[in-house]
Amino acid sequence: DTTQHVDMPEVLNTEDPKLRKPNQALVVMPEKGKLSANGAKLHLALLYKSQESIKTLEPGRALNLNHMFEAAIGDLAKMVNQAEDDSSNTRKLFKKYLIEMMSTVVRWESPDAKSDVVWEGMPMLSFSRLLSREGKLWAQWQLPGPLLEAMSDPSLYTSIVLNSVAKL
Repeated sequence: DTTQHVDMPEVLNTEDPKLRKPNQALVVMPEKGKLSANGAKLHLALLYKSQESIKTLEPGRALNLNHMFEAAIGDLAKMVNQAEDDSSNTRKLFKKYLIEMMSTVVRWESPDAKSDVVWEGMPMLSFSRLLSREGKLWAQWQLPGPLLEAMSDPSLYTSIVLNSVAKL
């Protein structure tokens, strides 16, 4: 296995969810828009859920750029240390964070001098929506193409312990 990675120090046990964030996605700088701290935490949770979903696909199956990911808001709320309640407050908060991610344009600066791509610009999410299913709130989202490709099989990545980030 030639995969290289750098693990961040683990504060919690090995059962904590870890995101294998591609190194090229570590160096993202907001170009336009603003992302709150909770919006950034939710973005990491969405990336984690996306990566977990990708792992369940058949080996060798190419991802469609329109691939839709989804997760229960209750699961996402736990991952970002956000209280979930049955009121419209939870829906309003998550809607706010999803809008932040779609309206924040980030630039990726290549961390590797060997990379052909030295700059890319994109929104953090290309699409999102909230759904109600059997009385539960769900989020669906799409990742921009370059981010989806990087998340599919990161060769160089940094492990991020999500429970540690949620406590920040």
